[in-house]
Amino acid sequence: MIKSIELAVPPVFVPFAVELQNNIVPDGKKIDYLSIGAQYTWDDIEFTAEYGDSTSDWVLAQSASFSYLSVAKTFEQITVFAMIGEVDRKQKPEIIDFAAAQAALPSFLFQQLQGLVDSSNQAVLSASFDQTSISMGLRWDISFDWVFKAQFDHDRPSPNGSCLYSIANGDGPIEYKTVINVASISVSTVF
Repeated sequence: MIKSIELAVPPVFVPFAVELQNNIVPDGKKIDYLSIGAQYTWDDIEFTAEYGDSTSDWVLAQSASFSYLSVAKTFEQITVFAMIGEVDRKQKPEIIDFAAAQAALPSFLFQQLQGLVDSSNQAVLSASFDQTSISMGLRWDISFDWVFKAQFDHDRPSPNGSCLYSIANGDGPIEYKTVINVASISVSTVF
């Protein structure tokens, strides 16, 4: 990235170019992360829970909180499990302050600025997500070195926060209230 971004853009865009550069370049940015978890086993039932929180002043690593709870029950060689988890971003990220830019610039210049920073803004939006997921399934330890696993996942990603998912043609974020269901079956072994 250009160190003197002020020389690379027209003077009217300089404050927004500097803001964009400050948001993208991680120099001097701080990320705080805290998590707490617990695991408890009662008979053959195992409970695991965790909560985490991150606070960041870097737009590419948005502040968010996450939590999950999982339960697993073992019946000899078969383990049945279920999990619910959630990721919640604390704010919708923007590569620049669009409200301030719109107030400061004439309409035609604001539209040009939007066009210039749109791809960067979309990249930031796609890296910041809200999602709720529910998973359930079973694992069968057939032998010491063979395992069969069947799992069903139900995911609800929010707009501009698709996490592992994106629209097939790559034209933008998943729409609001999208539900994604994935069923998987696998067999694994150790040689």
